Parts: sequence; structure tokens; C-alpha cells
Amino acid sequence: MAKYLFDANVDRMLTSTRAFVHTMRNATIAYSDIARRTTRYESRRGVVILNQRGRVVSTWRWSR
Repeated sequence: MAKYLFDANVDRMLTSTRAFVHTMRNATIAYSDIARRTTRYESRRGVVILNQRGRVVSTWRWSR
């Protein structure tokens, strides 16, 4: 598994893999944005936004 996830559009590091996996497994809040057709998952480590197909739109990690 890669150490970091990359956004293909921006070509920069977004978040660590551990924060991404933790957020998807332990999401405490999930918001659905009907207009953008995305779902936002939040945990104590970060945020992951997925589109309808389940592909990552954006991610970020909370600072410690």
C-alpha cells in the first residue's frame, strides 16, 4: 500500500494512508451533498469525500 494518496488533478500529497483508512472505517459523521453528488465522511483524524461511484474526490487530515 502506498504511503501517501495523491490527487491526480492537483498532483500533490493530500493525506496519509492511515488517516484515510481510519476515516473510512470509523466515520462519526456522514453528509450527503445532493447538488455535487458526493458524500463526506468525517472522523477524528480527517475527512474523505467520495463521489457516487465511490471514487475519492478529496481528502484531508486534521492537524494534531
